[in-house]
Amino acid sequence: MESARDKRTGEKVEAEDLWLLDDIDTSGYVCWGCGIKMYPSAWQKGSKKRPSFNKMSGKEHINCDADAESTVVKQGQKKSVRRMLDSAPGLMPAGLKLIENRPVVDPDTTGSNNKPNPIRSTTSASSEGNAPARQSRRPVNAIRQICRAFIRFPYDRGMSLNIPSIDADTYMTAFKKLKDPVQPYPERRIFYSLNRHGFNRHLRVI
Repeated sequence: MESARDKRTGEKVEAEDLWLLDDIDTSGYVCWGCGIKMYPSAWQKGSKKRPSFNKMSGKEHINCDADAESTVVKQGQKKSVRRMLDSAPGLMPAGLKLIENRPVVDPDTTGSNNKPNPIRSTTSASSEGNAPARQSRRPVNAIRQICRAFIRFPYDRGMSLNIPSIDADTYMTAFKKLKDPVQPYPERRIFYSLNRHGFNRHLRVI
């Protein structure tokens, strides 16, 4: 698995982020789907393999969304799995949405200085009234998740993608492979190159 949950903080941790940490608690992670114990591998600095989280020997996932996603990813390397991606939030993000922590001034707040009301936020203000219909595919706030989807599902790159400042509306058109030698590109895209190990697991975004 490429992510797990930190038992202490409850936060979801990407395996590749372990390379950035000085100290790793190898017994401090659980599956984000079902809670079984997971241990990190290849997290040591200088490792040639990509870090990952693995279940303990003899343990199996139980009614686990994370385990189900692994099955979809394997199938997506061989054929289109668009129907499953449409109903699996997070596997094929709909776009990139940067986080903005801006306070909202409540016009009903008493006082003449119009100080921001810490209780109201952009999120809470937009969710008042009837809640919008739930969407399976949704924007994410990290480009890594979008790049991962591009690698995982080569037969579904025609699916929609919205990234601010990039004039493209699908995965296929938003990414562009760099040619050798590198040349100027007037359009804004997610540029990538390949190393000698191949494309599927070693895409490098520029």
